[in-house]
Amino acid sequence: MSDKKVVNRTRPIQVNVRLNQKEYNRLLKIRRHTGWTQARVIQSLIEQAELKERSPVEWPELLRQISAIGNNINQIARVANTIHRIDPQDWEEVKTLQTAIWQKMMDI
Repeated sequence: MSDKKVVNRTRPIQVNVRLNQKEYNRLLKIRRHTGWTQARVIQSLIEQAELKERSPVEWPELLRQISAIGNNINQIARVANTIHRIDPQDWEEVKTLQTAIWQKMMDI
């Protein structure tokens, strides 16, 4: 039988993390300012982290569509600035396109 004492840890899972030099320097700076161990700093960062949800898979297509609508509005604006007036039909199209953007944003 082994003479080693069994330790009941509250955090039994060990994780190895690789950092670049900038990240490591930041970790050392936090340790110096707080006096905490490396493990405690990382635990604290995990506890306090405000995570952002991953963008839905539809977002790239949605962004492409919104970009295309914006390009259409810019083309109408360019013509209006060139001739110093806007055709009422073009103005209605701008309003329709803006509504389309708004609807797409509300769908998110």
